[in-house]
Formats: sequence, structure tokens, C-alpha cells
Amino acid sequence: MVKRISTKANTSLSKFIIKLRGEGVGAILARGAGTSLIVKIVGTGVAFSVQVLLARVMGAEHYGVYIYVLTWLNILVSLATMGWDTALLRYVAAYNAKSEWGAFRGIWQTSNQFVLLVSLIVSSLTGLAIWALQNQLGPELTYTFWIGSAILPILTLTSLRQAAMRSLRHVALAQLPDEILRPILLTVLVCIVAGRFAQPIDSSTAMILNAIAATIVFGIGAYSLNRLLPQPVKLSSPDCRNREWLKVALPMFLISGMYLILNQTDTIMIGAMLGTTQAGIYAAVCRMVNLTLFGITAVNAIAAPMISELYASGQHSELQRMVTLAARGIFLVSVPIALLLILAGNKLLTLFGSPFVEGFPALVILTVGQLVNALSGSVGFLMTMTGHQREAALVIGSSAILNVVLNAALIPCLGINGAALSTALTTILWNTIMLVYVHKQLKIHSTIFF
Repeated sequence: MVKRISTKANTSLSKFIIKLRGEGVGAILARGAGTSLIVKIVGTGVAFSVQVLLARVMGAEHYGVYIYVLTWLNILVSLATMGWDTALLRYVAAYNAKSEWGAFRGIWQTSNQFVLLVSLIVSSLTGLAIWALQNQLGPELTYTFWIGSAILPILTLTSLRQAAMRSLRHVALAQLPDEILRPILLTVLVCIVAGRFAQPIDSSTAMILNAIAATIVFGIGAYSLNRLLPQPVKLSSPDCRNREWLKVALPMFLISGMYLILNQTDTIMIGAMLGTTQAGIYAAVCRMVNLTLFGITAVNAIAAPMISELYASGQHSELQRMVTLAARGIFLVSVPIALLLILAGNKLLTLFGSPFVEGFPALVILTVGQLVNALSGSVGFLMTMTGHQREAALVIGSSAILNVVLNAALIPCLGINGAALSTALTTILWNTIMLVYVHKQLKIHSTIFF
């Protein structure tokens, strides 16, 4: 009897492995999401460790300045990218599937040229603005901003490289340099400077070390992409469809900008209204809450280009199947992490230092909001990858405006808990609206309940 059960189990496992190695929707999704999840888990562990290290070495005040500038830098990167990263994610997958190599090379070449020019302009204007405000900002914040603005072009081009590699289904290789290698390099550099040379780590020093790590990783990533590009793309003449691409890139830019406002406005406004120390505590809370997004980030890394391919080819049933499988995977990863943060978050925050424990109520509030975000499935990409980017921009834009208003009203009276409440409420709102829209317009159910 035991032998029979064992034989059946081995047979089932063999069938599962064979399916996993296949080319069906489920197999492709499982492989891509699985490798992305592994990279994300390892990368987040490494990044979390380096943030704990920086918080302890720098102290809450210097760490707060460093995180405050990084938050602004993320916003500037989104501004300089101008939506071309998401446009690449949508078009490269389609062009690769249809073997439209000229168009593939055209959008890759155009996006890089456009983004490089814009990033240089944004970097220069940021440097000039900081120079004009240096008396109000103070020396440390000024120098840290200048260093951050200098690496802006590298960070924007990195986002394009990641999008192109994801569209080619090289999800792990797209994430590996920035998710794992960069924080490891930063950790090594911090240990060398703080340990071997016994030099203090302030915010400007940390930003210099971050810039060195980002530059090294950029070179590695660019080399990897060049090797993975299909040979016909390198041999083809660029077929430029700038008007078509801009019609998609600009709404994507608006969506990306509004997403950043939703995710970063709270930290920015806390820094402006309560000081950089409170901003640093809140940023540590946000980094911990982002653990709940493991599942949706890993799944969307491969699901986004698949949505574009399946929708463009009219495979509605396969699209629904893929979305349902994705939702189940997200559920299995996100719920346990959320429960862990709610039950043991106060103890986990002590890793950053005792001052960070005061952020526990904000952690619980944000976790609830991000859990709703995760359980809503890939609603955002279901809209942007199927030609409904304008409607998505309207939803996200309205939510971002509401987020700013709520932050301005709640932060003065509730502190960082008010910021958390504002972000959680607006996150739940835009996910609910998108769920209804996707169900009515696309006839797609993006949750596990289908």
C-alpha cells in the first residue's frame, strides 16, 4: 500500500515537472514568477540587511537625510524615464513575438536617446535648484542631493534595460544586477569605509558609495542585455514609429508619476512637515511593508508582457487562465507575510534600532492597504497592457491628488500614522476602481475568487 502511494506521488511529481518545463501559459508564468520570486527574496534580504547596517552605522538623523534624497531621486527617475520603460515592456514583447525586428530596434534606440537627453536635463536642473536652495537645505542635504542628481542618467537607462530584458522573458537576469548585486556591492563598500578605514558614514558618503555600486551594476547589466538581444535586431535598420510610441509612453509616464506620488508623497511630506528623522523612521516602515509585495512584484515581472501577447493575439480564455493562476500565486505569498508583519512587526523594527519601534502602528496600517493591493491581482497591468492606459492614468491621477490632500490634513494631527492612513485608503480606493473596470470592460476577473 505504501509502495503504491509512493509510486503515485512520484508519478504526480513527474507530471508536474514535465508541465513546468513546457511552453504553456501556466508553465511560462510559473517559471518566470518563480525565478523572479527567488531573486526578489534574496535581493530584498540583502537590501534589508544593508538598510539595517546603514541605519545603525549612520544613526536615525543621517539615515533620514539619505533616505529623503533617495525618495526624491526615485521621483526624478520616473520623471526622466517619461513612461518609455512601460512602453518597452508592452511593445518589445509584441515585436519579438511577431518578429518585427526593425520596430524592435527602433523603439529600443529611440527610447534610449530620448531618456538619456531628458535625464541629463532633469539632472542639470536639479543641481541648479539645489544650488539656489543650499542656504535653506544646509550642507549635508545639499551635497547628498548633488551626488544623487549626478547618477540620475545611469538610473533611468537602467530602468529601460530592465524593461527590455523582462519583455524578452529574461526576468531573473533583468532583476539580478540591481536586486542583488548592487546592495551587495553597497554593503561591501560601507564595511570597507566604516570598518577598515574607520571613516564616519554620513548621508553624502553613503550616496557616493551608492553611486559607485550603481555605476558598476549598470555596466554589467548593459553587457548582459547586449548578449541577449536577438541577432536580427542588431542587423535590422530601425523602424521608427515615434508618434505611435509617444501616444502610449505619455499616459504611461503619467501613470508612473502618479504611482510614485502615491508611494513617495507620504515620505516627502513627512520630511517637510516633521523633519528628516521621522522621514527615516517612516521609510524603514515602508521598506518592511514592501515585503508584502513580493508575490505581486514577482508575478507581474513575467505577467505584464504575457498580458500584452495574449490580448494582442485574442486569446481571452488563456489570458483569464493566466491571470487566475497569477492571483493564486500572489495570494499564497502575500498573506503569510502580511500576517507576520502584523503579529511581529514591532520586534522586526528593532533591527533598525530602538527609535524605529514607534513606527509599528503605521506598519500595521500600511500592511492592510498593501494586502488589498496584492489580493487585487494584476489590475494595473491588465489596463495598461491592453490599451486602457488613459483610463488607468485617470484613476491613478485622481488617487494621487486625494493622497496629497489626505496627507496634508492628517500628518499634522496624526504624524506618520496619518501618512500611513492616507496611503492605505487611497491604495484600497484605486485597486477597487480598477477591479470593477477590468471586470466590466475586459471581462477579466483578476482575483482568486474567479
